Amino acid sequence: MLRILARIAPMGEEFVLGVGVISMASKIQKSFYFTLKISSIPLG
Repeated sequence: MLRILARIAPMGEEFVLGVGVISMASKIQKSFYFTLKISSIPLG
């Protein structure tokens, strides 16, 4: 049991970091699309 936890723990940290990076990237992407929409309104 402890061996399994020892193996999962480092992967868990990487997983949490990966999720954080992905969520940050999606937030940046959403804000980028939002600014694109706003900037395209006067042009359209």
